[in-house]
Amino acid sequence: REGHCPAPGRGCRHRGKERLAFLREYPDLQSVGFNLRTGMVSQTFPLITFGRWEQPEGLEADTDLGVLRSLHERAVGTWRGMAQSLQDISDDDDPALNDAGRLKTAAEVIKPKLDELQAVAESELARVDQAIAQEEAAVAASLRPADPALAALHSDIRAHWKATKAEERSGLMLGILQGTIDDDTLTAIATAPGYMTGISADLHGKARALLAKRLAPERVKRIDALRVGKARALQALTGLQRTAGQLIDFKKAAQLAEKSRRHR
Repeated sequence: REGHCPAPGRGCRHRGKERLAFLREYPDLQSVGFNLRTGMVSQTFPLITFGRWEQPEGLEADTDLGVLRSLHERAVGTWRGMAQSLQDISDDDDPALNDAGRLKTAAEVIKPKLDELQAVAESELARVDQAIAQEEAAVAASLRPADPALAALHSDIRAHWKATKAEERSGLMLGILQGTIDDDTLTAIATAPGYMTGISADLHGKARALLAKRLAPERVKRIDALRVGKARALQALTGLQRTAGQLIDFKKAAQLAEKSRRHR
C-alpha cells in the first residue's frame, strides 16, 4: 500500500481543510509524502525524493561514509518529524489558534531543526570534500612514473601510437574502453599528456581512470563511494528543504512573529 492510517481499526481522522489553511498547499502523498487529512504516509516518496542509501561493501567502518549516511538518515527523520509536527498543529483544538498562529507555531518548531541540520551538513560535507581531495592526490601520485628503467619503453610505446593513423587505433581504443589493454601500454599512455600519443582528451581520461583502478583499487573504490554518498546526502537535504518550503511560508511566519513582538 502507498500509505497507512495511524489508527487502523478505529477509522482515520479526516481533518477539515480549514485546519490546514495555514499551509501553502494541502499536503498529499505525491507532492510531500503525507496527507494530514487522512493520516496516510507515502512509502515511496522518501525513496524517490531522498534516495535510497546503499552501503558499499567493505567500507562499513569508513567514518566519512558514516557521516554521509547519518546526514541522509537525519534528513529523512526530520521529514517524518515535520509531518508529525504539522499533524499535531492542525489537530490543535485551541479556539484562539488561528491560521497565523498555526503558521508561526509551525515555523518555530520546524525551522530550527532545518537550520541546525543545514549547519551540520555544511561542516561535515566540507570534511568529506577534504577526504576526497586527499584520496585523489594519493591516486595521482601513484600514476607518476617511478621506474626509470621503463622510461625508454614507455617512450617507444607512445611514439608508436602517435605515428599510427587515427583509423588504425581501434584496437587501442577498445583495449582502454574494455579494460583489456596491457599494463605497459596503459602506463605509457596514461602517465604522459594525451598529445604525446595522439589520443583524444576523453580517451586519455579513461586511460588514467583505468590505470588508477589497477594501481590503487581501494582508493578509487573509496573515492567513488564518497562521491555517491555525498550526492545521496545532498539529495536528501535538498529534498527536505524543498518539501518544507512547499508547505511553510517561513518568510511570512517571520514577519508575523516580528509583528507580534512589536505589539507586546
